[in-house]
Amino acid sequence: MPLGVIALCRFCTQPGCSDGAGPTGLVQGADGNFYGTTYGGGAYGAGEVFKITPGGTLTTLYNFCMHTGCPDGAAPCAVLMQQATNGNL
Repeated sequence: MPLGVIALCRFCTQPGCSDGAGPTGLVQGADGNFYGTTYGGGAYGAGEVFKITPGGTLTTLYNFCMHTGCPDGAAPCAVLMQQATNGNL
């Protein structure tokens, strides 16, 4: 880990991890928490949207579907952005 970097959370690297695998990056929300996505893992193995508090508490906000044709997609691979006007991601 580079000098000056603090780990808030360590994601599992094994197949089938319920906490997500392969985080794509973090954005700090207006509420002070950090938000991101994983391209794998989660409840269904197709990635998730998560929140991490500055103290390191991880909360899954959404699990992507692993079935073909799911309307929400799967395996997100981009960093989230926060809309300035209302705080939504």
